[in-house]
Amino acid sequence: MQEISRAWLQKLAPDQLDTIIRRAQLLQVIDAHQPIGRRAASSYVRMSEREIRACADALSSQGLINFSPAGMVITKEGEKLLSEAHLITPNGSTLGKLEEMLMDRLDVANVIVVSSQGDEGQI
Repeated sequence: MQEISRAWLQKLAPDQLDTIIRRAQLLQVIDAHQPIGRRAASSYVRMSEREIRACADALSSQGLINFSPAGMVITKEGEKLLSEAHLITPNGSTLGKLEEMLMDRLDVANVIVVSSQGDEGQI
């Protein structure tokens, strides 16, 4: 299957791209720090606890995470989805870290970095 870029998703569903990115970021945080509560998760991503709750509810309704007394945990289905994430964003974790660093340094709410073949004349 061909890789799908953020630019492609932006053209296909511009109104949903932010939601997709936020849910993917939260899923990655839960996977890395599970079990994790909403307050702790909000310290890893630029979302309020209310936004975390909305994203977590959506992820839970899709069977990607579960809630436990200790916090949110990823399900097998969620792990499977994360393992397939490279189809949407090649080098996604690297780009995500770069985006977070730029958001912090530039003090802006959102940054999107896309991979490019710019040195080959294709942008």
